[in-house]
Amino acid sequence: MTEEIVPRLKLIAKRDFDLVRSKYRFVTEAPKLIVESAQPWDVLALTVGPGSGLKVWDAKILNEQNEAVFLQLLREGIQEAF
Repeated sequence: MTEEIVPRLKLIAKRDFDLVRSKYRFVTEAPKLIVESAQPWDVLALTVGPGSGLKVWDAKILNEQNEAVFLQLLREGIQEAF
């Protein structure tokens, strides 16, 4: 019997992520570029999965300029809960 890998959403400030960056591995270059483009006070919404270190599959930046992304993530999370 194999266990299904379920991604989870992790929210972390960019400045805090920089302190623990070595614990994460980017699956592709796209989320890495997004993380690198964030400002220190932006919040990163990372889609992560288990592995040796956390594997980052996707990244989004949450700040006052992209409020729609935050609302979309909230809706998706609420839909999955029901």
